[in-house]
Amino acid sequence: MLLTLTDRPTPEAIEKVLGMSFSDFDARWKSFLKAKGLKEVEGSHVRKLKVKKDQKENEEVVELKEIQSAVARQRTYLGDQFLSKGRTIAAANEYQRALQGSPRSSIILNKLGRVFIQMNRLGEALPPLKQALEVDPDNANTYVQLGRIYTAEKKYKESVNVLEEALQINPFNPAIFRMLSEVYGGMGEPEKARQAKLTLDKLMTAQ
Repeated sequence: MLLTLTDRPTPEAIEKVLGMSFSDFDARWKSFLKAKGLKEVEGSHVRKLKVKKDQKENEEVVELKEIQSAVARQRTYLGDQFLSKGRTIAAANEYQRALQGSPRSSIILNKLGRVFIQMNRLGEALPPLKQALEVDPDNANTYVQLGRIYTAEKKYKESVNVLEEALQINPFNPAIFRMLSEVYGGMGEPEKARQAKLTLDKLMTAQ
């Protein structure tokens, strides 16, 4: 959805796309997550339920605050800085060092998986992403990253499975529908590909 959030806050955009009040959406979303029956994992820190009302709030800053270990937080920050300068190898090294201080941080595991994908080291991206799912099975971003891997490898069935999981958690991410359109096209299902593309267009143009 919600590339249009620079023009309107998240609650209003959700109401526009879903046709329901934000309070109803919020209640249904939290009920869905609670119904998963999640249990606390020692040493892990799962982010709190939160929808940002200020789009200017920097996602990387929010994520860094959720890393409990100060050392891991600093190393993750350095990794982010290297990545912003295109130094993917250095970024991967810092994320791996950060994991020494916080080995069950789904945030760091996701960052490591993403940078490996950028480096086209898909086999190395899988282990941290799968571990991130064990720690935080309701992180939609992890499923999206797995979808990127499976799509790149043309493992379309696996890609559809993880992308559908991502949709259950966050149905407003255009990247999911962009990949689904590609995947369904590769599977020889043009109608599903067309529907995914229509939804993508709707999310991109929502006002």
